[in-house]
Amino acid sequence: MLRLLSNPLGFGAVVVLLGGAAYAFASGAETVEDYWRIPAEDVLGAVGYGLIPIALWVTWFVYLVFHRFFAVFRRWRLVLGSAALVAGSQGILAY
Repeated sequence: MLRLLSNPLGFGAVVVLLGGAAYAFASGAETVEDYWRIPAEDVLGAVGYGLIPIALWVTWFVYLVFHRFFAVFRRWRLVLGSAALVAGSQGILAY
């Protein structure tokens, strides 16, 4: 367990699991599906199909930060340009 908590990714996973357990306890949903259906409906209602490019961009950014940290600074135009493109597409994809 100590080895899991010493890894930043493992610590994040533990935080997400504990947060999910706290949410499940506090929400008082009747079934297990309600724990995931209610937040999913909220997110999809607000973001719509724009969730797909956001998830792809965040995945790519996290990959750059963890595996090629200085590539974020070398390719700052690509990082900011793609973020602007994803942010600009949200107005179209949210409906």
